[in-house]
Amino acid sequence: MWVGHAGLVGEVVADGVAVRVFRSYEHLGITSTKTAPYVVYVCGDHKSKAITTLAAGMKKVAQTTASVNAKLPAGAVARTELVVIFGDESSAGYRVHQGKGLVVLDEESFAKGRGADTLAHEGGHGIFQFHATSGRQSGSARVPDALALLVADLFVRLATTKQVSMPSKLFNPKAPPPIADPNRTTKPGGHVMVTDTLWAGSGGHPWDNVDEFFASAFGAFVRAPERLQASIDYYAANDPAIKPLAKELLALLAKVGDTKALAALKGPAQPGVAAAESELKRIGEPPPFQSGGQWLLDPTTMPGPATVYCAKP
Repeated sequence: MWVGHAGLVGEVVADGVAVRVFRSYEHLGITSTKTAPYVVYVCGDHKSKAITTLAAGMKKVAQTTASVNAKLPAGAVARTELVVIFGDESSAGYRVHQGKGLVVLDEESFAKGRGADTLAHEGGHGIFQFHATSGRQSGSARVPDALALLVADLFVRLATTKQVSMPSKLFNPKAPPPIADPNRTTKPGGHVMVTDTLWAGSGGHPWDNVDEFFASAFGAFVRAPERLQASIDYYAANDPAIKPLAKELLALLAKVGDTKALAALKGPAQPGVAAAESELKRIGEPPPFQSGGQWLLDPTTMPGPATVYCAKP
């Protein structure tokens, strides 16, 4: 814990993943009219319900992130080593910090118990970056492996599937989203079928590029496989071209993290490989985290007391 004038930066480390969050003293229920709140904290027992509940939630975030990291080789730079809980839903993302993976988990997802879904999606970006770049985040050796090429090939082919209306809520087979809604934008059904809105209730834009497509599909595969299959079946009924392509996608997702199975993969044949390579070139490097969370990146920069004196009991 780092003690500042405005509040605390707390860190929990579990399974090789550090999770940090800033909380004001008021947020933690630490108030005083006689002395500074940081004195109350430092001189207290640190076991309030607000703090222990927060720490328990952060530990779960670390453990969930570690389960995604397990899909990558030990030491891979794309592994997420730090998760910062920060901002609104638009802040969530896979980033880099000091050359290593960082995930921003938005406050709303963390507070409402949707953190695991967000972590699976954002961690999926890290996994795809690894496969799309020969394990490097930057430099000239950003060469895709067979998995990245095959997923990109599927993304390109799925882009030709029939257009459907974008869904607005969690997939319900008894009341599925309308295929054609004049009030909503349309996208290829083969992309829409994996969007986070259908399996997590909100978010996702898998039609943007293959990186977003993989992150949504991977998140669905590990977090809600039954709902993903139901969604695939629904959109495949509207467009038979989806069924065989979805089967290929599920087979690839099942190989993620399986070193032996991945080594046996062969990339797509021409002309598919050319289109896949072209699609992969549209993916940029993960951006650094520059959203006003400097205290979370380096808690020592947070203004705080040099010394705290506690009254003798």
